[in-house]
Amino acid sequence: MAIVALALLGLNGCSGDDGGDGAAAGPTQPSTVAEQQPCRLDTDGPDRPRRPRVTKRITMAFLAPLAVAATSDSVWVLAPGAIAGRLTHIDADSGRIRRQILVANIPGGVAAAADTVWVTSRDDDLVLRVDPATDEVVAVIPVARPGAIAATPDAVWVVNRQDRTVDRIDPALNQVVDSMPAPGAIAIAAAGDRVWVTNRRDDTVDRIDPEAGEVVGQTPVPDPGALLATENGIWVTSRSANTLVCIDPETDAVVSTTPVGRLPVGLAETGGRLWVAAALDGTLERVDPVRGLVTATVDIGGFPLGVTTTDGSLWVIDGSGPRVTRVRS
Repeated sequence: MAIVALALLGLNGCSGDDGGDGAAAGPTQPSTVAEQQPCRLDTDGPDRPRRPRVTKRITMAFLAPLAVAATSDSVWVLAPGAIAGRLTHIDADSGRIRRQILVANIPGGVAAAADTVWVTSRDDDLVLRVDPATDEVVAVIPVARPGAIAATPDAVWVVNRQDRTVDRIDPALNQVVDSMPAPGAIAIAAAGDRVWVTNRRDDTVDRIDPEAGEVVGQTPVPDPGALLATENGIWVTSRSANTLVCIDPETDAVVSTTPVGRLPVGLAETGGRLWVAAALDGTLERVDPVRGLVTATVDIGGFPLGVTTTDGSLWVIDGSGPRVTRVRS
């Protein structure tokens, strides 16, 4: 299906309801942590973080969402549809839906950086650039069977499933400027000028050197799931082992392994702490990376599939229904 028209939908059929407190705090068993800890995060929150709780539940009139991302003051939820997929723009302060943007029948992923939103459209072989100020698609970039996507202010990285590559888009040019072999790539994350992908074919996390144009390091992780890159640590969930693994970005060595909930498929960081969406438990878990402990658990319900953060809040999408939950962090 070629994208000939992209329209804005009104707010009919969308509602938001305040949720109750669904948190239950308490540590679980500690992780195994190596003596060297490059996986420490900068903590800008209180030494004793407040108890997280659900503050809003939003129900939307479309199918269950696939992916979520955030800009400075907005949350962007991507979902399929019977006629076309929808990118929903939510105001982070009020929790109200601003707009719904028609995108593609088979959307793949969404990412945001430098107040720009990027969406992959698998059936159209396109990456769409959305301007958050106008809620309009302002550029389309051809990429064959695009899947997962990651964005930094200087580059956009897309998994090209047809060519089995990672393609780099220059946001200044709105075009692909480089491609690197990455067979088996599923999820993707970037920090600065470095890129990592999960490789479910080999059960590894692969480090890609954009200058060399190839995979230069691999770390074994069973059934890798969600992936998050920070300056001094690469975090990945193991869906089958129910763990959160941290990898040294310089040596590709596993630094820590923390037990988490069942089927961990979502991952985010805020205030120096990590948050894991455990789909089979219907929970969001807060992880202290220094102590290697789950320090709080929030009952989300449903099938938490992904999580993103805005100032002071986390936003969790439900893979079992058209719902988004806001959690005060």
